[in-house]
Amino acid sequence: MSYIGNAPTVGQWRKLTDISPSFNGVTTSFITSVPPGTSAYYVTAASANQLIVSLGGVIQEPGVDYTVSTNTITFTTAPASGLSFFGVIGGDAINIGTPSDGTVVPSKVNFSGLGNYANDTAAAAGGVAVGSIYRNGSVVQVRVT
Repeated sequence: MSYIGNAPTVGQWRKLTDISPSFNGVTTSFITSVPPGTSAYYVTAASANQLIVSLGGVIQEPGVDYTVSTNTITFTTAPASGLSFFGVIGGDAINIGTPSDGTVVPSKVNFSGLGNYANDTAAAAGGVAVGSIYRNGSVVQVRVT
């Protein structure tokens, strides 16, 4: 996806620049940016759902209380002068999909949460269901009996 100005980093959540000084009870559309708020820092949300917005301490409902288009947020009701604003833009999530065969090495997998049992009988006594995995020292096994 392309962005105007700085794009949110994948997974990064950023506080939006305070737009409340521009609230006047008439204007409904405002530019979204991150501090310091100049045009080089404009941000574009993919949808209203990518923003968390609070006006006067009240969380606004995306698509109902406001919409977004490119780097502009538009409120259905013009915010009154003196009303506070707080907003956060959520960075894009990343879906890594399924790792290819042979690409995940044992040192990158944490099995410490698995119960450690000497054999299937001990695993069964420990409550491990048939078909579930358990550790036998540093070896991961599937309970078969």
